[in-house]
Amino acid sequence: MDIGPEEFEALEPRLRNGLPMLQIADFLVNGAGFSRRLAASDGGSRRPLVSRLIDSLVNDRNDRLVKAFFEGDHPGACARACYRCLQRYNNRGYHGLLDWRLGIGFLRGMLDPTYKAGLDGRFEAYPELADWPRLAAEAAEEVRRLNPNNRRVIHCGPLKLPVLTQPFAGGTEGFVLVHPFWRLDSTSIAKSPLSETINAVPADNVYFVDTFDVARRPVKAIEHARNRTPDLP
Repeated sequence: MDIGPEEFEALEPRLRNGLPMLQIADFLVNGAGFSRRLAASDGGSRRPLVSRLIDSLVNDRNDRLVKAFFEGDHPGACARACYRCLQRYNNRGYHGLLDWRLGIGFLRGMLDPTYKAGLDGRFEAYPELADWPRLAAEAAEEVRRLNPNNRRVIHCGPLKLPVLTQPFAGGTEGFVLVHPFWRLDSTSIAKSPLSETINAVPADNVYFVDTFDVARRPVKAIEHARNRTPDLP
């Protein structure tokens, strides 16, 4: 299916039986049937083509669509997306949302129900997570520079997560940088390693802020973290 991405249209996600349903359709009403082809299986395989393509994207480092993501200096030079990977002129309206690491991680989560996006400490086991600790620390440092006299960055807990601390209302507050895929409901926070991290932070109030938000809107991310409603279990 050597065709342009503009041949497909991503429809608004919906819920089916309480689970999110992602839908892709041909961009043209009388399209060539590309979406139908994605849903079809080949020969004796029961897996639809789209499932096998996702498997290749996630697990085959030589897959032609993701191979360039990991070549040369790209992983170190591209924190989220660039014109060497995901960005194009005709998707410029989405440039602020694109992130090739999160894209691969999202696809992996669709294939592997045991995938924890690094919450188990296995960052090095997955190429899209291998440098997340570095990126998280850099994001925390960028926020610290906005108010260097009052803020500092420390690392706490079994995962050594970066924590931004600052004085606030006569005390100290800490903002733990977490991966965007980690659940932050009361049940998850009560378990290790998040519970151990909270206990290790030298602050009166501890909040969570994910690296997707803090890298794109640092000031708003801090404000949102203070008012965040815990995720439903």
